[in-house]
Amino acid sequence: MEWIDAMNPRLFSFNAGASGEWNIRSIEAISGDSLPTAAALSVALGQAKSDVQWTLRGVTSNERYVTMMKRKNC
Repeated sequence: MEWIDAMNPRLFSFNAGASGEWNIRSIEAISGDSLPTAAALSVALGQAKSDVQWTLRGVTSNERYVTMMKRKNC
């Protein structure tokens, strides 16, 4: 999976654990089981960390779905 991450600069991992840039204030399930509690969340380009409680992975949207005005403001 490492080679896929290196080829896709739009792939991000949201890693929940004991430390991170963002403090988690609460976790609430909307449907199904809740995620385990965690103190903080870090966002990393590519691969997930191995020492975390859970990881969510996602990609940024394709630029073709951004309006011209938003593209110029970035």
